[in-house]
Amino acid sequence: MHDRPRVGDAVSGIVRVADGELNVRSGPGTNYTIVAKLSDGAQVWVVCQATGTTENGTYGSSNVWNGISAGGYVADTFVDTGHPHLIPGMAQC
Repeated sequence: MHDRPRVGDAVSGIVRVADGELNVRSGPGTNYTIVAKLSDGAQVWVVCQATGTTENGTYGSSNVWNGISAGGYVADTFVDTGHPHLIPGMAQC
């Protein structure tokens, strides 16, 4: 991972999933409704972070969820933000 660009308070991230698509959920956890899906390589803008259910993914195990500018939340462990889980200075959702 390497540092991703920042625009204002948002940080760019790239979705990294080995198979299928990444679920975008209405809240920070797998118990929330799926509101969209993102393909591997999709760019997202992380605007805040929250803790929720723990996911095992591309970048290990984490309970950090990224609030994205398009709306909804994605498990941080599937998003390359250039930071291992919590992004320094990122707002909490």
